[in-house]
Amino acid sequence: MSLIIDTYFGDYPARKKVAEMLFNNGLSVKSGKIFSGDIEVPVSSIARAAGVNRKIVYYTIDFIQKDYALRSIFERLQPMANLKKVGPIVGWEVLELEMDTEKVSCTLKDVVDILSEKGCHVRQIVGEEPLLSDGKIFVVLTRAVPMDILEKMKSIPSVKDITLHTSETDRTKLACNFCKVKACPRRALIKE
Repeated sequence: MSLIIDTYFGDYPARKKVAEMLFNNGLSVKSGKIFSGDIEVPVSSIARAAGVNRKIVYYTIDFIQKDYALRSIFERLQPMANLKKVGPIVGWEVLELEMDTEKVSCTLKDVVDILSEKGCHVRQIVGEEPLLSDGKIFVVLTRAVPMDILEKMKSIPSVKDITLHTSETDRTKLACNFCKVKACPRRALIKE
């Protein structure tokens, strides 16, 4: 999608900021208005969030509405509940896998295969590919992550880094050396 936004908005940096914000937040453009699902979002709120004036937002909406390809994309955008920050609060664990985008081949397939092999209870998998950095996969699990999964995940060629987000609050517990964990709920004996 970044290629499409660059192609259409490359000469208009302020409009590009607005278009990226709309896309990244799943905000649709219909009938000259911006929506989050079925809820209309005020132009002033979009302008404030994007750091531009309201005229730029109106110009962006107009530009999107006049181009069939852009209109086709932006009319269909939908917001999605992302549980990656909520998971640890409700007692779930979240695996954050940072990808080397140059080595990505079947990363998601490999991740799903490892999780299903261990019978993990997955609540959600979300992939993100930020415009200027490597992509990430967030896996929200409703039960504790078996530590041998981390070793298998780390063996996927495109996985650069693993972070385990957990609800554990005891900061004195030992964190494993295999992934980035602020507080590890169980001591992992994994060799790198």
